[in-house]
Amino acid sequence: MENLIELLENFSVVELQNATLYYKKEIIKKTLRTLSTPNARRKYLKQLGITFDDKKQLFSGGANYAELEYLLCPITNKIFVEPVVAEDGVTYEESALVAAQEALNETPLRFFPNNVMRNLVFSLKSETPNDSRVRRFFEHHWNHELIAQLGLDINPPGLARWRRSRLVLKLIKGFILLIAPTVMNRRVEAAARGEGDWISLALLYSLSHTLQKIDLE
Repeated sequence: MENLIELLENFSVVELQNATLYYKKEIIKKTLRTLSTPNARRKYLKQLGITFDDKKQLFSGGANYAELEYLLCPITNKIFVEPVVAEDGVTYEESALVAAQEALNETPLRFFPNNVMRNLVFSLKSETPNDSRVRRFFEHHWNHELIAQLGLDINPPGLARWRRSRLVLKLIKGFILLIAPTVMNRRVEAAARGEGDWISLALLYSLSHTLQKIDLE
């Protein structure tokens, strides 16, 4: 590790930036080779903020400046956390794509990790304190996994309620089961078994009314 630090000291900021850009370029090239049609390749590049002018035969834009709308999964309309590129060239949230294909009983599309898009989202986090437009974007399109991975300091609508519901869920799995009515115990146990770590807000409201100590408003 010390040798790596010494080597790093010999690189200028420009050289490090160039090395990073080269690495990103290689990832993009590798992904383009996996996409079989020109249309799919264009869609992939477009979501990264890169366009190709057929007349001038030139690329414009760059993978550091993608429009904010392209950082949203077209299925969930939420910010990417684990983005993947499908065969059609469109980037989706992996879990959403898999769930959609299972629900429609369709032949699964092949997909590949879109690490460039993921890096765009994660690097954009640093702009939230100073850029109100970026901050509003995160607050409007946040999701639980994004908050968990990025540790975002934002307070979007619904986040406080979600955090309270998680706290209530911990209580439900512990002491509340001991003091709630027997019928309620069975409902909670069934919900917990059937839905893993998720329990509906309707059930949480019912529990809060029963115990008269939990405020989810």
